[in-house]
Amino acid sequence: MDLEQIKKNYADFDDFKIEYLAKNEVGGLNPDVVPILIDEIKKRGLNINLISGIEAQTKELTAIEVNELKSKITNLPCPDCGQRTFPLIGSFIRTVKSFIIITSYKKSPELHISHV
Repeated sequence: MDLEQIKKNYADFDDFKIEYLAKNEVGGLNPDVVPILIDEIKKRGLNINLISGIEAQTKELTAIEVNELKSKITNLPCPDCGQRTFPLIGSFIRTVKSFIIITSYKKSPELHISHV
């Protein structure tokens, strides 16, 4: 990964694209790229809350924090009916995206000569 090329690409993006990355794509970025995005936001003077959002999306939660969130979610009212009859159940959803850029295939004959 060429971080210098990524810096150049981000510098060429318009503000909307930088904001979109910060709001929607930062979770899928390589951790080495996140500081580049943050620097670009600062350089342009974009909304500082974008950085807070990036930090929230990339923060690793401790076991205690996960349990606190689980407790909060479990005790919320149902978003459909508003009742608290049953506990809500939350889960993590992980998404993996893979992209094949290019495949090259070459077939060539080989001649093996053996002397007996």
